[in-house]
Amino acid sequence: YVVGGDVGGLSQALEVYDPTTDRWETLAPMPTARFSFGVQAVNGILYAISGNINGAGTGVVEAYDPKTDRWTTKAPIPSLRADFASGVVKGVVYVVGGNGGATVGTVEVYDPTTDAWTTKAPITPRFSHTGAVLGNLLYVMGGFYGSGLVADVEAYDPATDSWSTRAQLPTPRANLVTGVINGVIYAVGGNTPNGASVATVEGYQP
Repeated sequence: YVVGGDVGGLSQALEVYDPTTDRWETLAPMPTARFSFGVQAVNGILYAISGNINGAGTGVVEAYDPKTDRWTTKAPIPSLRADFASGVVKGVVYVVGGNGGATVGTVEVYDPTTDAWTTKAPITPRFSHTGAVLGNLLYVMGGFYGSGLVADVEAYDPATDSWSTRAQLPTPRANLVTGVINGVIYAVGGNTPNGASVATVEGYQP
C-alpha cells in the first residue's frame, strides 16, 4: 500500500500493488492529505499517523480497512510531528522522534485495541530517521540532529522500556528506508551530509 505524500501538492491517494499480477489498483482516498507521516499495519488494518500539512503538524490518525475499503478516525497522537520513525512490536505502534517545530526524542505508543496513546522512554532527538522491528526490538537509525547527520543506531526493548546503543551506520545519512529479510536489517538509500542522494545499501545483523 502507498498512501498520500507530496506530488507538487498534498495527496490523499491510496494505491495498492499486487506482485502476483504486477498491477496497481486505486482505493478509497485517505481523508486527510499530508506528507512526512507514518504508516503501519496491525491485524490487517492500515494506520496513517500524524505528519505535515503545509508546514504545520497534524495529530490526525486514520485507519483503513481493506475489507470495506473505508477509513475511520482514531485517537489523535498527543505530540504533533512529522519525519519520525515508526514500527509495530507485539501489536502496538511506536512513533519515535521527529520534527514538531523542534527536533524531539519523544516516543509515543498507540494501542489499536484501546484506541489510546501512552508515552515511553525517549530516544536521542532526531528526525528523518528510520525504524525496523526484529526480534521484538525496535531499531532506529540515521537521521538529522540540528544541522548534522546521525549515524547512531539505538534499539528499544518494550519489556524494559529502555534504549541501548548499537553499532553505528557505516554511512551517516538521513531520509533512508529499511527492510528486514532473514534476520538482517537493510538500510537503503538516503542523503549524505552534503545533501547528495545515495544508493548505498548496508546490512545490520543484531
